[in-house]
Amino acid sequence: PVGERREEISDLIKLSLEEQKVCLIQGETGSGKSILLPGMVYEQLERSPLPSRVLVVQPRRDAALNVSRAVSAVQKKSWGRNGAVGCATSETKEANSSSEITVVTTGIAIRYLSEMIKDIEQGKRPRFGGIMVDEFHENSVEYHMILGMLKILHDRGEAPLTLLTSATLEKEKIQHYFSIEDRHYMKVEGRRYEVENSLFDPRNTEYTENYYIQAAASEVKDILRSTTEGDILVFMPGLREINSVIHLLGHRGDGDVLPLHGSLSLEDRDAVLSGGRRRRVIVSTNIAETSLTLPGITAVVDSCRERSVKYNPATGIYERVTQLI
Repeated sequence: PVGERREEISDLIKLSLEEQKVCLIQGETGSGKSILLPGMVYEQLERSPLPSRVLVVQPRRDAALNVSRAVSAVQKKSWGRNGAVGCATSETKEANSSSEITVVTTGIAIRYLSEMIKDIEQGKRPRFGGIMVDEFHENSVEYHMILGMLKILHDRGEAPLTLLTSATLEKEKIQHYFSIEDRHYMKVEGRRYEVENSLFDPRNTEYTENYYIQAAASEVKDILRSTTEGDILVFMPGLREINSVIHLLGHRGDGDVLPLHGSLSLEDRDAVLSGGRRRRVIVSTNIAETSLTLPGITAVVDSCRERSVKYNPATGIYERVTQLI
């Protein structure tokens, strides 16, 4: 869908560039915003006096790595440390000072923005001419800091071309914060697929604190028995629950049961994300919930739980808890 509306989106980016305003694009899941918009921003920068370099912000390491590779493939440009498209996270730096498009995580973005503010204050030419903040609905401290730093630059009239994108957003709040109008906003529909929902009935299960782990493993076994094709994605709140599900599923001669979480090495996560020849059951934290596309998934089993940090007024400390989503 983003590709089909290329001309409209390019005109919107051009308008925001000319008026030094924030460009706001609401792209639904599957619209192609994450991999197509960086190239459109770069094309507009090439026609402007600003540096022809784009910084793309992603919320997670795996998303940054995979989006950068997808952008490289779509743009038909080289990827990596010596390429035109690169990636920088806390784990890897596959970018250089002349990369045309650099995809980074939030921590790296904050560092780059801090350096940009210093360069502008010292009268130096900024390193990047455009910044695209993807998935900016993520309600994290890092995203709040990034938006605050961009606000400072825009209030000074010294901001780079700024593009904010998300599948879900509070349009009016963002418009008020950055003083932008409806003409700086566009909504792009996504691709829709028919999905059959099946809700688990806990009345048929002996209730325990972690009954959902056994229920998820049982559901996966039922899917494997009733179908012969397609990978299965299972969402669990943490590493302990992931290992429990894998143990309950056991070794399978007809496929692979694989974990996916942030503690895995980059190579192990990359192997899961790149697909495989055998049928797979991928048991993951919410690392695979947004910004990532796992090939071959035809069924999802969701525990509807996540790990979060909450303040306990009784103890006066912050605690890690498992809660329903």
